[in-house]
Amino acid sequence: MDLPVMVNAALGDAFTDEGGHVGPSGGPNWNALPIWRIAAPSIDAYGPDIYTSDAKSVHRYLDRYGEGKWPLVVPEIGNAREYARFVWPTLGRGGVMFSPVGMDASGFSNHPLGAAELDEETLEAFAAPYRLLAPAARDWARIAMDHPTWGTARGPEGADQAHTMGRWRVTAQYGRWMFGEDDWSFAGQKDHPLKDEPTGGAMLAQLEDDTFLLTGRNVRVRLALSNPSAGEHEQIIEAQEGRFEGGEWVMRRRWNGDQVDYGFNFGEQPVWLRVEMGTYR
Repeated sequence: MDLPVMVNAALGDAFTDEGGHVGPSGGPNWNALPIWRIAAPSIDAYGPDIYTSDAKSVHRYLDRYGEGKWPLVVPEIGNAREYARFVWPTLGRGGVMFSPVGMDASGFSNHPLGAAELDEETLEAFAAPYRLLAPAARDWARIAMDHPTWGTARGPEGADQAHTMGRWRVTAQYGRWMFGEDDWSFAGQKDHPLKDEPTGGAMLAQLEDDTFLLTGRNVRVRLALSNPSAGEHEQIIEAQEGRFEGGEWVMRRRWNGDQVDYGFNFGEQPVWLRVEMGTYR
């Protein structure tokens, strides 16, 4: 019986082609992958070992190792809280593995590459998405194989991030209260407690032209027409919170009113949403 073979990649700079450092010599760094894939055809997967929490670099690594027919796997990533948000862009790019290093109780710590201490807040940053994703692993894998997907994580400045899927523009926003718009103000209004924190991310799949499956943590997701015609406006037909049972979607409740008036807001405990969009004139 043939066993799958994976090679870990100690990484150099994500942007070597823009003047960065090439990195370790001889290993499957992204710039050497074309040679490895020709010279070692029996290798089934190449996994980047990610020990930078710079979102721009992580997204670029995921793009580079997710190219071609090889599966995207992340066999090592730092176990500090700020690394947990990268599960969303990994799976949103069709990834099949996301494994933070040193999450057991052995007492080992690779700080400053990881957490100095595995306290409850650090553990929960990884545990919350795992609780949601683990029961739906086969369902998401099946959906991601057959449908367009996208995932992202908060960048260092917390700027909005956008992606176009068909006629829809998806925008991820960070550090927002669930109620209201950016230009609104209220007496006693406070800054969001996560305004400057490196947390938050989202992923979604386009099930049909106007239907999406989405989830995330500490993020607001908005869906809008990318190029509306004159007088055309988007509207939410339905937003169902639910889960998968035996491969089938089961609705738990509907979101409406203030829950959806300002985007789809995901807090500390992520949930699955199935959203159908439409238009009116």
